[in-house]
Parts: sequence; structure tokens; C-alpha cells
Amino acid sequence: MVIPACERYSSEKQSCSWRVEFSVVWSAGATKKRKQNIVNGWGYGGYIVSMMLASDSENVLKCGAAINPIVSFKYYNSFFTERYVIQPADNGRALLDSDLSMKVGNFASKKYLLIHGTADTQVHEQHTAILTKSLIEVGVMFRHQVYVDENHSLSGVIAHVYQTIEAYFEENFLNDNQDWTTAFFLSKT
Repeated sequence: MVIPACERYSSEKQSCSWRVEFSVVWSAGATKKRKQNIVNGWGYGGYIVSMMLASDSENVLKCGAAINPIVSFKYYNSFFTERYVIQPADNGRALLDSDLSMKVGNFASKKYLLIHGTADTQVHEQHTAILTKSLIEVGVMFRHQVYVDENHSLSGVIAHVYQTIEAYFEENFLNDNQDWTTAFFLSKT
């Protein structure tokens, strides 16, 4: 799966400062048919996770968590965008091709957790607002967690961030026979 704005960046940069975690979750006594693939990422990794979910037409990935994701490189660091996304011959086409808010159709079959700090100066909260609007416009159900006055590292609430991600993954894989909303409401009682 080729992700716009990822291929060029990955090939030019020896060591990446972003990370995407990929996990295969097995229910107790599960067969191969019941395995669930989940991903989570932070910043640029959050963009990659979200793009993976958006590009996954074969439904390989079931669930993802994006923390402070880049959504549109039009609103991101211009040095990074000009160096790794926009190429002189493309006339801005790369900005459109890499805009996550334009690719949310496949999210309808996914379980998606979106996390952002309101004081993030590296990936402004505007990115999450744009994505949230797009997801709502196409009727995608998702979870959105906001951390007020937290920057990109979310250092003041990091334990809560990881607890939120862990709880989200656990509640979505409690029982493969349960509907997601049923599992959600059962876990809250």
C-alpha cells in the first residue's frame, strides 16, 4: 500500500522520528479468521495510520488510533512539506493527493480513535478539526479524545493517553460476536 507523502519521505530519510505500531490481536481461543489487525501512530505516524485505514479497501485493518495526526500538509510545517511532499513538477497535486480529509470514505468500516492536545504547536489542532468535520460529513462513527492545554508530547497526561488507547482497543475486541456499540455500552455499565 503506497501512501502519498510517505514514499518520498521514507526513501530520503535514514532514520525516522515517527513510529507506527502494528499489532495482531487474538481473542481467547480465536481462529485465524477472528484475528484483528490494529495500528496506532503519533504525529506523522498518526497520518500514516489514518492513511492506512483510509487506503484499506480489503478490510485488513480493523482498528486504529491516531495521536496528533497531520491531516493536510497545506497546514503543516512548510519546510517539511516543500521538501518531502511537494515536487516541482506536480503543481500542488501532491497536496491534494496527501490530504487525509478527502479520503475518509473507507473509515466507515473501521474503529477509529482520534486524540489531540489543544496546545500542540507542532501539529496544530486545526488538523483534527478538519478531519473530524470530514468524518462527520460522511457519517463515520469514531471516538475523539481532546487534551486541553497539552502540547504535542501530551507529557502532562501521557499515562491517561496510553490508558485511553489500551481501553479503546480492549473494548473493541472484547468479543468478536458483539456489535461495537453493544460492546461499548456493556463495558460502561
